Amino acid sequence: MINKKYTEWIDEKYPTPEKAKNKCNEAVRKMLCYFPELEIRVGWCEGIYHCWLFDCDKQMIIDPTFRQFKHPLNYIVIADRFLEKDEIELSTGAIFLKDEDCIECGGNKVIGYPPDGYED
Repeated sequence: MINKKYTEWIDEKYPTPEKAKNKCNEAVRKMLCYFPELEIRVGWCEGIYHCWLFDCDKQMIIDPTFRQFKHPLNYIVIADRFLEKDEIELSTGAIFLKDEDCIECGGNKVIGYPPDGYED
């Protein structure tokens, strides 16, 4: 079961789908400041480039912006950290690109991932 301190923080900061939408990067960075014991995960959730946190002790995903998605959620991990511009994640083959002209994804693209069957 998810730790109550995490759910209370999420409920206060990102209580609705509207408040959570497109806020994953901001939310993960803020939540990590309050709860440094959590770890960053970057990847795909429901076919969208996304980031969330992970509670290693409980082996549990802690996603502060989960409300923006329909349930149940399917998470695919690309990396255990935020990727820098043009950085390659060797374990998955993903490459993070910063594309200022990409309106659809807010300027962030990952190529070489996700696996076949997922669309970005």
